[in-house]
Amino acid sequence: MLASTRQYAFSISFLIASALIISLAVYSMNVAHRIADVHSPLVQASLEIKLELTQAHLLFEELIVGDNQIDISKVLQKIEHTQWFIHAMTQGAEKNSMVYIPLDDSDFNHRILRLGENVKTLQSLMHRRLLYQHDSLPGSRADEQFDTYYENILLDADHINQHLLKLILEERSEQKLSNYAGLFLLVFLFIGVLSYSVIQRSRELLLLKKLKEMTMRDELTLLHNRRSFNKVFWKEWSNALRAKTPLTITICDIDFFKKYNDTLGHQAGDACLQQVAQVLMNILKRETDFVARYGGEEFVFILPVTYAEGARWLMEKLREHLAEAKIEHPASDVSEYITLSIGVASCIPSNKEKFELIKAADIALYQAKAQGRNRTVLASS
Repeated sequence: MLASTRQYAFSISFLIASALIISLAVYSMNVAHRIADVHSPLVQASLEIKLELTQAHLLFEELIVGDNQIDISKVLQKIEHTQWFIHAMTQGAEKNSMVYIPLDDSDFNHRILRLGENVKTLQSLMHRRLLYQHDSLPGSRADEQFDTYYENILLDADHINQHLLKLILEERSEQKLSNYAGLFLLVFLFIGVLSYSVIQRSRELLLLKKLKEMTMRDELTLLHNRRSFNKVFWKEWSNALRAKTPLTITICDIDFFKKYNDTLGHQAGDACLQQVAQVLMNILKRETDFVARYGGEEFVFILPVTYAEGARWLMEKLREHLAEAKIEHPASDVSEYITLSIGVASCIPSNKEKFELIKAADIALYQAKAQGRNRTVLASS
């Protein structure tokens, strides 16, 4: 009878453990579903909002300074795309096989709707600046107020993106606790279920890693993006400040890229950016060197422990390699192929300089353009 009782207790324990394992597995699958099918598309949508707003801002600034090849319809198209993604995040939508499912979170959805209202206000400010264009040129008070409002909208979009990533991390943390409990039971009961849990957990970790990389990579060129550049720049600045070694920044701009887009179309322009990005990546030989897409057709290098002359030599090599790539540019005024204008600035960091290095490289870039493009210019000491 004692044996029978033990068998009965073992059977009950086995059934309870099995039920717990099944429950934990179901919970883990539900979390994986939410991350992959709900949160990931929303993260992508938040990134698209920032991208479309940035492009709208760049086009509008070119329009304000008198670029006759840009009209307000192009800017409004970018604003319309932004509003579409905002609507998709709050009401749900489907586009290019991507399904957007709103969160059941009224406060979060309210923040997105408020972002949409701010974008409408930004659009109104654009129309107002066009109406009073003579008082809204770059450097004017209206321009500064407009840029401040635009930066605040981007900051709101970034907060939404960070909220989604935090939500994924929190769910992943809770899921990890359930996985450990399931693992403890599986050691004693189900080797097969253990294998499934490990595989499932690996996929989720890989997905989380990819989501993190999405926020640090430019989707088109696969180079690091502006956010990644800022992070690496401050790291290398701190390293150089401690070691008292030189740090060099170079900013590269594709010559007459707008004409390239206008002549061959934006799809060709995207392909061109990808080809140029590949040349940029191939030029780097040291692990410490870094390249990122700075915005639009601009790219930026961080070259630690490198003086200006060394950086200029590397940039001239870059221009040679780009020339060898022979990426045709039928609308260029300086060459039949894609070329770069490059500004180089170098310093041994101090506590007082910080953004001056980037500013100096930017000034050198504009000097390169003013001198005829397709050249490398060193910043003045």
